[in-house]
Amino acid sequence: MNELLPLTTESVPLAHLHDRDHQALVVEYNATSAPYPSHQTVVDLFRAQVAQSPDAEAIRFGAESLTYRQLNERSNQMAARLASSGVEPGRIVVVFMEHSIEVLVAILGILKSGAAYVPVDAATPKGRLATILKDIADGMGGQIPVAVTQASLQPVIPLGLAKTLVLDADFRSISGEPASDLPSAASPDGLAYIIFTSGSTGTPKGVMIEHRSLVNYIWWAARMYSPGERLAWPLFSSLAFDLTVTSLFTPLITGGRIVVYRGDPGVQSLVVFKVVDDNAVDIVKLTPAHLAMIRDRDLSTTRLRKFIVGGEDFKTELARDITKAIPHPVEIYNEYGPTEATVGCMIHRFDFERDQSPSVPIGTPAANAGIYVLDERHRPVPTGIVGEMYISGDGLAKGYFNQPAMTAQRFLTTADPRDQVSTLRLYKTGDLARWNSEKRLDFLGRADHQVQIGGARVELGEIEAQLLKHPHIQECAVTLVTAAAKKPHTQLRYCERCGLASDMPGATYDSAGVCNLCRAFDTYVDKAQGYFKTPDDLEALIREMQEKRKGPYDCIVLLSGGKDSSFMLSKLCAMGVNPLVFTLDNGFISEEAKTNIRRLVNTLGVDLHWGSTPHMNEIFVDSLKRFANVCNGCFKTIYTLATNLAREKGISYIVTGLSRGQFFETRLTEEVFKRDDYAPERLDALVVEARKEYHRRDDAVSRYLDVDIFRSDSVFEEVKFIDFYRYWSVPLEDMLEFLKTQVGWSRPSDTGRSTNCLINDLGIYVHKKQRGYHNYSLPYSWDVRLGQKTRDEAIDELNDEIDVHRIKEIMAEIGYVEPAATEDGIARLVAYYVPSKNVSVADLRAHLTEHLPEAMMPTHFVSLERMPLTTNGKIDRTALPDPTADNIQVEQDFIAPETATEKTLAALWCDLLKVDSIGRNDNFFNLGGHSLLVMRAVSRLRETFGVDVQLRNLFERPTVAGLAEVIDGMLWMAGARASSPSHGPREEIEL
Repeated sequence: MNELLPLTTESVPLAHLHDRDHQALVVEYNATSAPYPSHQTVVDLFRAQVAQSPDAEAIRFGAESLTYRQLNERSNQMAARLASSGVEPGRIVVVFMEHSIEVLVAILGILKSGAAYVPVDAATPKGRLATILKDIADGMGGQIPVAVTQASLQPVIPLGLAKTLVLDADFRSISGEPASDLPSAASPDGLAYIIFTSGSTGTPKGVMIEHRSLVNYIWWAARMYSPGERLAWPLFSSLAFDLTVTSLFTPLITGGRIVVYRGDPGVQSLVVFKVVDDNAVDIVKLTPAHLAMIRDRDLSTTRLRKFIVGGEDFKTELARDITKAIPHPVEIYNEYGPTEATVGCMIHRFDFERDQSPSVPIGTPAANAGIYVLDERHRPVPTGIVGEMYISGDGLAKGYFNQPAMTAQRFLTTADPRDQVSTLRLYKTGDLARWNSEKRLDFLGRADHQVQIGGARVELGEIEAQLLKHPHIQECAVTLVTAAAKKPHTQLRYCERCGLASDMPGATYDSAGVCNLCRAFDTYVDKAQGYFKTPDDLEALIREMQEKRKGPYDCIVLLSGGKDSSFMLSKLCAMGVNPLVFTLDNGFISEEAKTNIRRLVNTLGVDLHWGSTPHMNEIFVDSLKRFANVCNGCFKTIYTLATNLAREKGISYIVTGLSRGQFFETRLTEEVFKRDDYAPERLDALVVEARKEYHRRDDAVSRYLDVDIFRSDSVFEEVKFIDFYRYWSVPLEDMLEFLKTQVGWSRPSDTGRSTNCLINDLGIYVHKKQRGYHNYSLPYSWDVRLGQKTRDEAIDELNDEIDVHRIKEIMAEIGYVEPAATEDGIARLVAYYVPSKNVSVADLRAHLTEHLPEAMMPTHFVSLERMPLTTNGKIDRTALPDPTADNIQVEQDFIAPETATEKTLAALWCDLLKVDSIGRNDNFFNLGGHSLLVMRAVSRLRETFGVDVQLRNLFERPTVAGLAEVIDGMLWMAGARASSPSHGPREEIEL
């Protein structure tokens, strides 16, 4: 036996690029230099627009509005008022206001005074506001800041931490100040604003943005989104979210109009519906979560024609749905950029035809920005290798306010990646990315413990730090857990004949417990059996192989090391075949499986060829994204490498070990056998045509491997595939007995359900999580129908336990990032903690509410006796248990729903929230209900109960018992009207 060299021997440099790729991905990609008025400030640009269109409407809120001239005069008065209060250039002024005309007057006035503004959301908890105010005072040498606010919010500002300036709705507090223009005190090098974002140290960190950086971004945004146009923009998102900067300043330098929207108390996140329903704007900047909320709105008459999407992963399907929902042409832009790079530094305009990947690309650098994907030594990585994104350019922040150590850690001056000679200032984003074969950048998520919730980046460390301040918490860890979509909780059942599980999509059962696939098979079983042939037919085919043989080998046999392919190889050799055995070393074949392979080929005296590719991890990730398993990618890699090898060796046949069940999963369907013109030879021709399409489809295999031979039809005639189990039938029990006694094959002990591959369980885990059923369920049921397995054997093989900890390690090893929650799943923050004494969830929530905004509040709290640790003593986050009904700490004792309405409502919520049980006192929002789910919940409530439940009903009565009481009241009133002899037309019920 001769063990041959691997087919693919190329090596990939891990830390540098070839000259051609370096020029394309590092130099040309970042050739973004563009002129902009770097000597001016946003105040100068605004005043230039005032001179051009003084009487145009600049801002509107309800019935109130200001022209450009009036807005300029009001902001001049504001600047004068600040100056008289001691605000000088270089000072910092907090803006703690609700959305209004006055808030824009305040911001422009602060900028004109030469100060920087700090936007703080009106819903910010008092404790967090106090932390920000104290940080500003510390950074300003103990000088407390001025806070511009409104009368309704003034009591929230802690006494002694700020000098308050109340800007009333009628501008009384500034009406006596001069309205004329004075020279602006702002300078290009001065700070424009500081936005406080979540901080890993436990306190928010302030990102400092200079006027020059703001002007660079706004100048680019104006030309990108409204070139030569005066568009109406909505101001509806949080001022403390840098996404809002675009909607504030872009219209003001282009002559556009700002239309102000304010959310209702308790339902701030639903304000986007007002924007859509008002139909008064042309363009909107929002998060994918916002966009998903309005997808089901009637957009047939909308005025909106431009969408700028940012803040989190943007799914292609969502972009396609919005495009199809609007009858007129729309422009959809995906804008990427951390706060530290001034709002946005990359852009991609969605292309309905070209963009087919799961996520919309993040595109190419914006004007005067540089984007680099570097390794740990700050060297550019080649295509297909995961690296960290670094940003350069005029948009980079000055640093973090009052945080010199953190600034030095994240803002680096290092060798310029373009020439490795000069130096360049770079921002270390913590985002992972990879160049794909199309020279596009794939965004892969975070490298640290930062997550995205509602478009905002949240440092899990900040939540952890606040938890640790509780006197009874010794250790803690916070993670983001995605609840996969699942069917309503029912007892899993299995077909009485084939063992098909009830979670298989489309599975139904008759009164005898037999599934629909078995009943259908009964109607065409004779035709199906006609597809299969006999060992005598295989003997004839072997003689044909040997007659056509041009070299030492009759054929290539694909050997995985599993039971099916091992049995196949043994039988072929017993029939006189001299094969070249091909095995793919995908990097995860277990050592015990390799021992089986070597023992078998040695025993049989045949040659073994180990095929491999350095791109296997990329292929695995692509397969997981496309098919929610790793097998599809592996199969195509095997077929591609084996066909190339056959062509190289002059071998005309490749024999596969696909099981009979896999035939029916992939190519034999009920429709095939029910055709009047069915014939096995016709099906063979269709299979060849399918193979042509299969090998020409664009995917990771076609991008990373040599697929040129498949461009011509000739290879499909030259190299023919033969399925061994089309000719040979053997029950599983007999197969295993033969392997054990005849060739010394034994099932590996370390491969889970698979009989050869360590990564196979990852595919099973992802498939069950994303698709809701086992990916072997269907082929195994066919193996039972065709007599290859018994029902109990099939069910038993599907029920192997999966080592989730090992699965997470493999994900990290291959660079696969589990997708964030979509509309079919819910992202929940889960707090794990080790208490020194019993502490209630209500106590923990109350403690966190003092310092954290609502979006950072954990949904679930899980108490542990001790934290799982890695070998170096750190918390092992991959080993934290999934939150379940058994370990989640409840806020109050579980009380089961009592009335019929409560039971129906609880079942509906279980389905929406992906939980197994809900008590009558459980809160919809505490269980993970978010804005998008609120809309679905209300829609489902109306369908289920037939009454007009309103959004406010759910927000005001968010428990099962509370909302059931409201619904029962509506049903009673509707019934009373219906039974009244004089009842007139039904009125809308809105409680």
